[in-house]
Amino acid sequence: MRALQLVCPDLPSLDEMTRDLRRIWKTGRVTNFGPLHDALEARCAAYLGCEVAAVASGTTGLILTLFALDLSPGSEVVIPSFTFAATAQAVLCANLIPRFCEVEEDGNLSPTHLEELLTRHRRIGAVVPVHVFGSPADVARIQEVVDLRRRRIRVIYDAAHAFGARVGERMIGTFGDAEVFSLSATKPLVAGEGGLVASRNRNLIARIRTARNYGLRRDNLAKVRGLNGKLSELHALVAFHNLALLEERLERRRIRAARLRGMIEAKTRFECLPLRNGDLPTFKDFTIRVPRGASRRAILEALALAQIEARIYFAPPLHRQRLFRDSVARDAVAPRLPTTDALSRSVITVPFRTDVSDAEMRRLCLALRSVLDHAV
Repeated sequence: MRALQLVCPDLPSLDEMTRDLRRIWKTGRVTNFGPLHDALEARCAAYLGCEVAAVASGTTGLILTLFALDLSPGSEVVIPSFTFAATAQAVLCANLIPRFCEVEEDGNLSPTHLEELLTRHRRIGAVVPVHVFGSPADVARIQEVVDLRRRRIRVIYDAAHAFGARVGERMIGTFGDAEVFSLSATKPLVAGEGGLVASRNRNLIARIRTARNYGLRRDNLAKVRGLNGKLSELHALVAFHNLALLEERLERRRIRAARLRGMIEAKTRFECLPLRNGDLPTFKDFTIRVPRGASRRAILEALALAQIEARIYFAPPLHRQRLFRDSVARDAVAPRLPTTDALSRSVITVPFRTDVSDAEMRRLCLALRSVLDHAV
């Protein structure tokens, strides 16, 4: 029996890329802001409706954005604990201090807990919410909470999973001070490796474009803090061709996700994460919660025996990992984040891709139903 893979990258036709690939080989220009790099930036800017800078990875984009905002040394940055390590690593790499925030039942940052943190702690200079699994965070409420402060607090969204997502008619990429996307192999828009920083602030994007090239001006003098954050021409080529297919693929993913959600809720005791009305997620991942009393480890082992790949995102949460726990503000006690802990203990991510078939989804649901018999 063929294994059900957790994810499968959406790639363009190799034949369609051949002409551009030959041009790259002919010119030898494989990096340093070639024509496909610039064309990708322009197309993404038009698609999102804001300014865009292409970078080497989503993590690089977060670091460069934190650099560009010139936060005061020792400033704290609020991030959800229920996220991938890259979010916190970017904060540390920018020489800032993470402060962990609770999430809601959908896995996204809790505006209520954010408000508590901003009220109690005066050194917070920025908030980095995450659009987890491609499902938009509560952007309106987060901005409302931030705007109530008498001091300026920057909002940078980790939108690694969310290129192509919308809140109503408005694209993810146009909220906060900036939003940062990943273009790695598991993301909605695939370059292989790469990232994008999107913002309505033209000056901020200009600063990031300088910072991604070691912070150098044209006279080769360093103007701002930077690093090598360039997106190669080869990665830009893949993303450029994938962008033309993105809307069709996202629509297929949404239809498939609704179908799978209905099957899981009707045929199993697993619980799907809630979705907010009016949002259009990307469904970068399909994550469900294990029924109360069932052993997640036993479920994963049984699925593996059935040749169904599944994974845990995110466990342990960041506030329980030593590197990040030891890096928080010195006055911080171990945060109490019960929803984060509960999600981290109960979620599994199951196979889902753009072209997943009804037969594969039925196979998954049958396996989910049967594994519970051995998972107590």
